[in-house]
Amino acid sequence: MLTFTLCTIPSPMAALAELRRVIKPGETLHLVEHGQGPTPSVVKWQKRIDPFQKRLLDGCHASRDHPALLEAAGFEIVWHDAAYAKGPKPWSYFHIGVATNP
Repeated sequence: MLTFTLCTIPSPMAALAELRRVIKPGETLHLVEHGQGPTPSVVKWQKRIDPFQKRLLDGCHASRDHPALLEAAGFEIVWHDAAYAKGPKPWSYFHIGVATNP
């Protein structure tokens, strides 16, 4: 399970490659992450604040597109939902989902 991890890892693709290596085929990876919002205006702000947030919040990136990262790493998304929580939009878009290692 990944809980607010992929946003901070310096190389998410390397981490996901390692997870894909150790998760048996057919097994699942569950995640809860904050990440890239659904609208260009929010994404613009997320990318704008990422350099500062990275320094202030121990490497955290608000603009990472977690579903795209999972698919690029070879996982298949079984279920995904995303929505805003209370708070400023650049920091409050959350992804929850399940992916499988095919």
